[in-house]
Amino acid sequence: MTPHIQELIKKLDLEDFIQNFKSFFSRENDLFLDGDLSLHLKRIEELTKLNLNPPKALNQTSHNITKLSKMGICHLDELYDFAKMIEYINYLKKQNHDKSMSEFLAKVEFLDWVYEFVGIFDENGELKPSVDERLASLYHSLSIKKQELLGSLRSYLSNKALSPYLMDNSLHLQKDCECLLVRSGYSAAVDANIIARSSSGGFYIEPKSVSNIKEGLKNINTNIENIKLEYAKKYSSILSKNLIFLKFLEKTYNLLDSYQARAAFAKAYDYEFLEPKNDGKVKLSGFAHPNLKNPKLINVDFNKSALLVTGVNAGGKSMLLKSMLCASFLCKHLIPMRVNKEKSSVSIFKKYHCIMQDPQDSKNDISTFAGRMKSFASLINEKDYIVGIDEIELGTDFEEASSLFYVLINTMLKNNAKLIITTHHKRLALMLSKDENIELLAALYDEKNSMPKYEFLEDSIGKSYAFETAIRYGIPANLVNLAIQTHGEEKQNLEAMINKSIELDLKLKKELKLIQAQKTRISDLVSDMKEQKSSNAKTYKEQKTSLEKEYLNAISEAKKTINLKDTKQKQRQVNKAWELVKKIKTIEEVANEKFFVGDTVRYGNTKGKIISINKDIAYIESDFGKMSVNISMLKRVGDSGKKQNKSEVRVEYKRANVLSSIDLHGLRAEEALIKLDKFISDALMAGLDEVIIYHGIGTGRLAFVVKEFLKEHKSVKSFADAPAKQGGFGAKVVKF
Repeated sequence: MTPHIQELIKKLDLEDFIQNFKSFFSRENDLFLDGDLSLHLKRIEELTKLNLNPPKALNQTSHNITKLSKMGICHLDELYDFAKMIEYINYLKKQNHDKSMSEFLAKVEFLDWVYEFVGIFDENGELKPSVDERLASLYHSLSIKKQELLGSLRSYLSNKALSPYLMDNSLHLQKDCECLLVRSGYSAAVDANIIARSSSGGFYIEPKSVSNIKEGLKNINTNIENIKLEYAKKYSSILSKNLIFLKFLEKTYNLLDSYQARAAFAKAYDYEFLEPKNDGKVKLSGFAHPNLKNPKLINVDFNKSALLVTGVNAGGKSMLLKSMLCASFLCKHLIPMRVNKEKSSVSIFKKYHCIMQDPQDSKNDISTFAGRMKSFASLINEKDYIVGIDEIELGTDFEEASSLFYVLINTMLKNNAKLIITTHHKRLALMLSKDENIELLAALYDEKNSMPKYEFLEDSIGKSYAFETAIRYGIPANLVNLAIQTHGEEKQNLEAMINKSIELDLKLKKELKLIQAQKTRISDLVSDMKEQKSSNAKTYKEQKTSLEKEYLNAISEAKKTINLKDTKQKQRQVNKAWELVKKIKTIEEVANEKFFVGDTVRYGNTKGKIISINKDIAYIESDFGKMSVNISMLKRVGDSGKKQNKSEVRVEYKRANVLSSIDLHGLRAEEALIKLDKFISDALMAGLDEVIIYHGIGTGRLAFVVKEFLKEHKSVKSFADAPAKQGGFGAKVVKF
């Protein structure tokens, strides 16, 4: 990772999270995935459906490839890293993958010599005895010598001649050598080498017979190492001639390691992946910052160029800023997170910046404000990036800073920057609130309970609640009251007037947007009515032409009777003409469909309900308002609204707010069961006979809990996995 990315991860409080994620790799690997991110994501999601074994731990192999390129020799343990890579790729090739992974792995093929190379190693990376007859013989001799060594040492512990000189009946380890601890005079009983002296005046000795056995062991091990060296030279020579293959192998393995690490990480913590977008929007639903233990889930929809967050101190403004940058950063690197995947959509950016905390540095003689200006100067000419700026007013006079930051922000917006800003600057907020490209969010304060709500209100500028926050964090109330008096009633009134002015300005903008939207809809309605009128005229003309043709055919058939002499033939021809006449419907008959008050009808693209009828004119109420339309131009939507004479008493549950599906993504088991129980109760009361429950795949824990709940529910007749288009294994179709 670059120093910039490391610093960004630190500022976003992602260090522990990223470190945990990286532990799922078999070796150090880059976070960034090069190439088509959508394709990478498809492959990763396919792997999450499988129960894969993790790969064995690996060392970096790029140094070994360089060594081989210079005709060097790699040790067998270094060559074994290549074998482990090949083994894992082969393991993945044998799994039952979906399309994307199958197509990718099908392109990876190995020649026979590759399988021969992998086959020389056992599970521990040692050379298999079966590879070379000499090895099998040496390993057998080695085993015998080790047993002989152990037996020889133990025999001295029970040796009667040596027994008077033994200080204890244990074997001791000195200088990597197993020894006996004896008193002086031991040489009369045994010929031995002194290894060391004990603190009690004794001697640690190794009998020469044991030394001879060890010398034999050493010779055997030397012969084994010589054979290993032969094979190391042999396969180093082969691999050095296939450097292109080794580079391909390393690149392919690194990519597959990145895939399996992400899939395993997602399953381990029941996280979700977000598909990267490029529309510049950041929409989050049910997002939890990884650093928080009991987070309040974040829901935010950031569509414009800049987001200005104001409001109460310690109300979650900084965490909101970090969370939005964090979600986009993780999305760019295809790292899973806790989020409602179905309701979230996050764009990724070329570069990420975060300006927060105090940049003051006494060593470089730089003030807080100077540090801020240095950060802004580095961004002023950049393009296509996202930046989070926390407490933008930090370090200087707020009156001057408001004007300066207003100009800087607008300059950055012209360079296609995406800005997330937190501030307590009322003047700056007022200046920026007039810009259509800037969204406003206010952190809310619960005045009744004297604490932040950790919730945000759109299109609003919030109060800082500095005095209330001071009391909450331990400042004595008498000191705060004195501060309020010092602040002065006039300043408080002025601040209230500024807040009221801002609120009125925002309210006016909101109403103006509604009026503009209504104007657009009315314009669309007029356009639809013109098109409908033209369509009706065309239909009328076509029907008229068709009727004229049908009448002419009937008359023509009737005229044919004039030249017929046979009376029966004349009668048959007249009957034929009358049959044609009977089939003809007049335009009035075609349009004579009956409508009633209460009917839901459609006029062109406009849908509405009939509120009254006067002869051929129906008065309709729609989303655009009331209108009068000729009945012949209407089409019914649904059943007739005509009242029935039959009397009946009906008890009906209001189903306006009852949905036929529920999404449990991102919820813990306890939360999910509470919501699921209420959802099924509401569905039963509403008379629904089928619903869909989306629980995701993840680790399978949430799916298991849902399945067990449905098994025990008395009203559930049956349930099964949803069709592929409706969620597949990640959803259940439930019938009552």
